[in-house]
Amino acid sequence: MNLFSKIKKSINVKFVLAFLSIGIIPIMVTSTLIYQSSREELITKEEMLLGVQAESTVQGMEEWLVKRLDEISIISQSNAIRSEHLEDTLQLMNTVKAQDPTYETVVFTGAEGIVEAHTTEEHIGVLDLSDRDYFQEGMAGDQNMSSVLTSNATGNRIVVVATPVNDSSGNRLGVMSASVNFEALIEQFLLNTSNANSHTVFIDDQDIIQSHPNEDLVGLHITEANLESDLMTLFESRSEESGTSIVQANGEESLVAHASIPTAGYSIYFFTPMNVVLAGAETVKWTSIIIMIIASVIISGLALIIARNISRPIRKLQVMFKTLPKGI
Repeated sequence: MNLFSKIKKSINVKFVLAFLSIGIIPIMVTSTLIYQSSREELITKEEMLLGVQAESTVQGMEEWLVKRLDEISIISQSNAIRSEHLEDTLQLMNTVKAQDPTYETVVFTGAEGIVEAHTTEEHIGVLDLSDRDYFQEGMAGDQNMSSVLTSNATGNRIVVVATPVNDSSGNRLGVMSASVNFEALIEQFLLNTSNANSHTVFIDDQDIIQSHPNEDLVGLHITEANLESDLMTLFESRSEESGTSIVQANGEESLVAHASIPTAGYSIYFFTPMNVVLAGAETVKWTSIIIMIIASVIISGLALIIARNISRPIRKLQVMFKTLPKGI
């Protein structure tokens, strides 16, 4: 290759590289900044939306449970319950149960822990609830909500709301309680909020997983579920304060919003994969890449045209020198 060809090639290459540097580097920097900005904005927006969803869900669940606790508290103060007349007590309890299909049973347990009135009448005088925490807390004078239990009467998962029953002198007669169908609670507040891109986890006050997309984990203690370290740390923290975090779960990063029901000690977690959260940012990234490719082609073409115009005089000199007689 002669000197003029080398010069021509050098000019073409340098022009293309120079134009690409001037044109593409600013596009790359701008695209990176736009991508990072959109990524952070999407995460912030999703944190807010998911946090609001978690808080509104636990608020709705708590109101749902408190409403039933209030109903039981009201009937516990009625003369029919305090009179200890079984027929009047059963009539009132069956009326309350019939008004709300989520009630599985309504029960009055005497001070010794033996059931004295029950909407499933075969348990009267037979069923001993003295070992149940909700009964013991009720006898101590506290209204309470139980852990998720299995009903002795129906075999279904239930939450029990319980309140103490006192006579007119303030003496403790026993505990009034009602079992609420747990599946109805989950169906109303969790199943209807989940979608193909997210899922929820419900953990009760005993650290038992009560709702999870993997049904094999339902009923297990969190220490028995072989969870990833990020999830274990999240579940073990059990903060009463709502919040959001990013965790590694099932081989992918997920954004998690969590909130608790203080009166019952339950915790709810809403998971959304980060690739779903950042779908908009990925669109921005690939659009930027396509723009850079198109820009590179256009800039390279323009650079070659300009380089050829500049190298044209060099080619003329090359021809002229070739036509000169040798030896001059």
